[in-house]
Order: sequence, then C-alpha cells, then structure tokens
Amino acid sequence: MLLKSGICMPASWSSDGRFLLYDTNIEVKSNNFDVMVLPLGGDRKSLPFVQTKHNELDGHFSPDMRWVAYQSDESGRHEIHVRRFSKDTGKPSAEAWEPWQVSTDGGMGPRWGREGKELYYRAPNGKVMVADVAAGPTFQTGTPKPLFQAPPDLSEPGALYSSPVWDVTSDGNRFLIPAPVAETSPAPFTVILNWTSLIKK
Repeated sequence: MLLKSGICMPASWSSDGRFLLYDTNIEVKSNNFDVMVLPLGGDRKSLPFVQTKHNELDGHFSPDMRWVAYQSDESGRHEIHVRRFSKDTGKPSAEAWEPWQVSTDGGMGPRWGREGKELYYRAPNGKVMVADVAAGPTFQTGTPKPLFQAPPDLSEPGALYSSPVWDVTSDGNRFLIPAPVAETSPAPFTVILNWTSLIKK
C-alpha cells in the first residue's frame, strides 16, 4: 500500500486473528523499513516489533505465535532472523530480545511450515531453502538445505524491496510462486480470398 508519506505492506496475520504484522518506512526518517505489529482489538495502536537503522522486512508469525521470522540487512545483506513474540503485549518478549539467525548465505521471505517445525526462505541465488527448527519454549535451528531452484521473482515487492511474493502450503508439499510467462509465437491464422464465390447460390 503506497501512502503519501511512505509505504505499508501487510505481511502476516496471527493464527488467533489478534495481530497483523506489516512492513513500513513511515515511522523513521531514514526511509528504512521496520516490522510493526497492529493489534486488531482495543485502541489498535501500532507497536514496533523490529525497528532499527537497518531494513527489516516480511515478518511472519509461527503457527503457535511464539516466534516471528523476518529478514534483516543488519549484516550487510539480507538474512533470516527469528525473534520471540509475546501474545500478551504484542511485542518481542523481554526475556529473549536478541534474535536467532537462521540463514547462513543470505535469505529473504521467511515462511513457516506445519506446526512451526520447518522454516522456508528464498536464497539470493533463487533456490528455496528449508531449515528444521524447534520453535517451542526455546528456539533451535538446523543447517539450511536447498530444495529446488525457483523461477526469478519479477514482482514489484521482490524487485524493489527484496520482499519476495510466494508462499508454501502448511504440509510443505506445494509452493505458490509467481513465474514469468514464456513468450510464444502467435497462433497461425488463414486468410480466405474471394470467399463470396464459395457461397452456394
């Protein structure tokens, strides 16, 4: 969503319907993106979830709402991070402020798998990656593994904001990825001259 003073992009709705995560560059003068939380009840006042001098984008709730995965360029390139979320306050939990980094060679567009046991993301080379995670009361992650080569992301969020448009089904068996349409030659057509002579009189 493009506003007069900046951009807001919705990213993830919590499983209980109480919170919405969105990306915006409105809140800070540096024009960098932050991940914000919008409570959908009460006064509906937005709260910062990750707000630094760096770009943070594409926050996604884990299925149990204990965690939020997002991408950050704090290291100089986009990487996937996970931070604990408090369902009571709508903010990062005070007892675990420091994030966990999941990706190792760059990553964008984190998506959670079934029951929060897998975390998928897009690597800079276009491959879809998966990391096994244990995201219960504590957080642990395994080494990310490549699954397949995805088509280039030609969407506006992917091209302009490094926020890819894609998703994965809850069972992790199907992926929804926009793909460029291949250009094909137009279908041939036939021109009939003097067609009136073919009409039976």
